[in-house]
Amino acid sequence: MQLIIYSIIVLCATMIGAITGLGGGIIIKPAFDVVGMDTTSMISVYSTVAVFTMCLVSIYKRSKLGFQVDKHIVFGLAFGSIIGGKIGDIVFLQAVEMMGNQFVSITQSIILFVLLGGIILFTLNKEKIQTLTVSNLIAIITIGLCVGIISVYLGIGGGPLNIALMVYFFSMKAKEAAAYSIVMIFFAQMMKMTTVIYEFENYQSVSFIILAIAIFAVLGGWIGTKIQARLTHETVERLYLGLMMVLLIMTAFNVFKFIVI
Repeated sequence: MQLIIYSIIVLCATMIGAITGLGGGIIIKPAFDVVGMDTTSMISVYSTVAVFTMCLVSIYKRSKLGFQVDKHIVFGLAFGSIIGGKIGDIVFLQAVEMMGNQFVSITQSIILFVLLGGIILFTLNKEKIQTLTVSNLIAIITIGLCVGIISVYLGIGGGPLNIALMVYFFSMKAKEAAAYSIVMIFFAQMMKMTTVIYEFENYQSVSFIILAIAIFAVLGGWIGTKIQARLTHETVERLYLGLMMVLLIMTAFNVFKFIVI
């Protein structure tokens, strides 16, 4: 039953993640929390495998569709995301060791709730906000660093933050922001994925679940990228905003559940 539930969640999450640029982790983390079958640490591993695999497939598919990126922005964000991802992983592991899974889960859900609320407000009011066109490499690396730390610590892949930051700092449209977001998520998760592979012997008992998650992430990334290519910027943005609303409600439920329990 666990395998079936996880596979369905991962397929839907990575497909939607590829369409909107959210990556899927932002859906997987709270959804797995709601299901409540694993610890925070194990959910983080599953989320990393799913998100990394989906991003790899989506980047490949987008390259075949002819999507071009600004290498200056991509490499700056990627470099910052890699470092930030490693820092975020260290902070997460230290927090679990010092305060336990329960406390970390509560703080993750609270931070995520505040973050989602802020992103929704920004998206609804972005027409009234003067966006920027950042070109300074140090500034770009710093943006990637911050996103990498937050996304890996929360286990969400960084999608919601990426989209909002791409729109604000680089004045991008929804579909363009989604593509850059996928690249950022890929690099942010790279260090965490390296750790998972290095410590894979610790996950032998759940290796079949991890394999299933990877397979369904491939399917989700492939299908989602094909669908996104046919959608307009406005449609992608509406899907993104609608998903943020659903996730806000789901995260609020998780905060309530953790506090009550």
